[in-house]
Amino acid sequence: AFTDEPMLDAEYRFWLAEVLRSEHDNNGAIENYTLAIQKIVDGDFVELVRFRRSELYETGLRFLVASQEYCTLASESGHVLILYASLRRASLLRSMGKYHDLLTEVSRAAILASDTTHLVIPNEVRDMRYRSLFESLRLEPPKKKQQQEIWSEKITPVLQSEDKPVLASSYTNEEILLLKGSAYSGLNQYDSAEFYFDL
Repeated sequence: AFTDEPMLDAEYRFWLAEVLRSEHDNNGAIENYTLAIQKIVDGDFVELVRFRRSELYETGLRFLVASQEYCTLASESGHVLILYASLRRASLLRSMGKYHDLLTEVSRAAILASDTTHLVIPNEVRDMRYRSLFESLRLEPPKKKQQQEIWSEKITPVLQSEDKPVLASSYTNEEILLLKGSAYSGLNQYDSAEFYFDL
């Protein structure tokens, strides 16, 4: 659709995938998510698209592919979905009956969640540090955008030095305890499971 503008085309593909997803055309959505990923250079946006695609892999019972993608996302620091990806992988491992791997993943999630100074409970899309390029073009004239790009060399080092937030739900700790208890229950270690279920 925007062959000369890869980033715009990537966002177009992303929103087309979201529409197809809402219409239960998961294969079409996955295809467009993948096309978007191939054209994205922005880290936060690509992690969002990969996370959304992973959800569809999970919905389509492609558990191994989904688990690997969630693991990759949970291993890459510097994006806001790292904790969400870890918890989604943990939940998926529980469904797959991989309880030892589940305990390992839950430990990673607990470490991520312990950094409470950076946890953010999202209220809107902007909390995901994602801003639509289409919105930018609509609100900002091209001349102003060019001016911003000229100053970006001075601005970028400051932004890179900032700590990025990590998105979390209101019940992250409770979810971690539940998953840990489920893992011990699956391993027939019921005393340990009861301990976490009672917390």
